[in-house]
Amino acid sequence: MKVALYARVSSDQQAEKNNSIPSQLRLLHKYAEDHNMEVIKEYIDEGESALFVNRPAFLEMISETKKQIPPFQAILVWKLSRFARNRQDSILYCIKSMLGKRGINIISISEPIDNTPQGQLMEGVIEVIDEFYSAVLAQETLRGMIENARKGYRNGGYPIYGYKNIQVFDSRGNPKTKYEINKAEARVVKLIFKLYSNGNGLKNIVMELIKKGIKPRSSSYWGKTTIANILRNETYIGWTVFNKKNKKTKGVQFKPRNEWVIIKNTHEPIITEELFNRVQSLIKERQPKNTPARVTASKYLLSGLLRCGKCDSAYGVIGYGRNRKYAYYNCLNYFKKGKNICPGRSLRADELGEDIISRVKELIFSDSNMKKLIDDINTATKSLRADHSRKITELKKKAADLQSKSRRQYEAIESGKIDLSLIAERLKELKAQRESIQDEIAYYEKLSSQVQPVYITRFMIDSYRKEMEEIFVGSNVFEQRNFLKKFIEKIIIFDEKIEIIYYAPGPKSALSKISDV
Repeated sequence: MKVALYARVSSDQQAEKNNSIPSQLRLLHKYAEDHNMEVIKEYIDEGESALFVNRPAFLEMISETKKQIPPFQAILVWKLSRFARNRQDSILYCIKSMLGKRGINIISISEPIDNTPQGQLMEGVIEVIDEFYSAVLAQETLRGMIENARKGYRNGGYPIYGYKNIQVFDSRGNPKTKYEINKAEARVVKLIFKLYSNGNGLKNIVMELIKKGIKPRSSSYWGKTTIANILRNETYIGWTVFNKKNKKTKGVQFKPRNEWVIIKNTHEPIITEELFNRVQSLIKERQPKNTPARVTASKYLLSGLLRCGKCDSAYGVIGYGRNRKYAYYNCLNYFKKGKNICPGRSLRADELGEDIISRVKELIFSDSNMKKLIDDINTATKSLRADHSRKITELKKKAADLQSKSRRQYEAIESGKIDLSLIAERLKELKAQRESIQDEIAYYEKLSSQVQPVYITRFMIDSYRKEMEEIFVGSNVFEQRNFLKKFIEKIIIFDEKIEIIYYAPGPKSALSKISDV
């Protein structure tokens, strides 16, 4: 069995001999040897707190387990307390559950399996809390990755075309990975951007690369998708971007840009920002939407939202009535394959649109929904402010400790006990650490000041409703449809009712009879 070793000691445990890193590693290696286990890698966090966000080696290890084929099947620890604050820590149980689903065990070499009633109860409850703490862990992992990227280090993974990974060492001597330009591939990347900026399409670029005999790194031919991905990748301008894709959806869906985490100047760029921005403008001009052409070009309000309740086919405008005065929606399966496949249900486009708008106003902007929405916001705000406050308190304590260390060093210099030249670097390091912590404190204080509770008023609810009405009165059909899509996932057409699946607090769906439509 292939295993990873995890050792940790917090700053307040450094003096305990039995807890030392070398002692833990010695015992872990002996256990692995006695049980015929192959040690793949050691992960060590020295002087780190029990908070996962403050443990870079731990976060790196968890990241490795997410690979399609994890490099190890078990994690050995001296005690579970090395993994979390205590054995009843619910985050620990969540991690055990999460890793267990990936076929990876956590083995404590000095503790028996927890078969107490409390332990069994926690294992039973974990299914309920698993989703919540998985989200917490993901958030903490993201923070760790961001901090790593700010220092110019990679967070694992295969290098993209144009770069190669090189190994470096941080200030503690821990191995890290950085990006270095692959000169041969970088020339191809520059050519791709140049060709596109000069007016060539994706197909022409593929043909040009084939003509020049240039092959991609891990395939026998270039594809239009590969070229498109290169042209959109901010890595080539020296940026590292996280939280870009929505992993909860099927296929590749990008989150709104304001949700991305962008860290600039993390590595040497291949392309200038000016050229990259010019290419993005051209892409936007040539591909105005990522939706099907018939939906983008449609002049009807509900295009792309309607689904058949009988066969789950999309609905579209497929008829205009006898005098062609009114457009009608119907099931596309009915239109293409006949009523034997689906009987369909014909609905006048203008009347259905008015009906949906009316129900959106009633359902999404109801008093109860608005109050619940603001209650949810305030609950999240309160929790976030408390987190920020705890973090600020932690950081201030660290800053005070560093200040005390610096003061003791200066006192030693003044008393002649130590030569300044011997500790100059250490003093510089302490100062840099203090400044870094002060920056973090300022960051969290700014965040906290920006997160304020919302106080609901009748005026606020009425203003939202009025704003929505103004949008529908003053906007064209494309803007109206985009507005609706912010609230409605889909509209399912049945014989005697429609079901609106919408994004808002309250019930998952709302039913309304359409016998009058």
